[in-house]
Amino acid sequence: MHKARISVTTLFFLGLFAKAVFADSDVDGDYRSLAALGTHAGYVAATVPYCGGDEKEVKYFVGQIRKMLAKIGRTDRDFLVVKKAMKVAQAKAKPRRRDCTDEGGMDLAAELKRLLDQITMSHKPTNG
Repeated sequence: MHKARISVTTLFFLGLFAKAVFADSDVDGDYRSLAALGTHAGYVAATVPYCGGDEKEVKYFVGQIRKMLAKIGRTDRDFLVVKKAMKVAQAKAKPRRRDCTDEGGMDLAAELKRLLDQITMSHKPTNG
């Protein structure tokens, strides 16, 4: 029984240590980049109905995000990270009138492109 407690305690601390060591790793940074893209894309998706679009346009937009990720070699798992962040952001979004203007929409699109470029630049394709 005493050995079992030591093992559980050791595993617990090893888990904490691993989290600390990998907190700034490329994987974690990659996850943050994907989540940031998803958060922004979720806000953009929330503006579609607010600005007069319909659910079909939202679905089309989500499909385009998926295609963009696939084009740069990202996986379905990466898309799920983005999609999850999109849903959360879309639910919390409070679009503004400015989002429906050419100027506001251009700003949202430019930020989306910047975030996608960031992911593109940090992606290291695997050979295999």
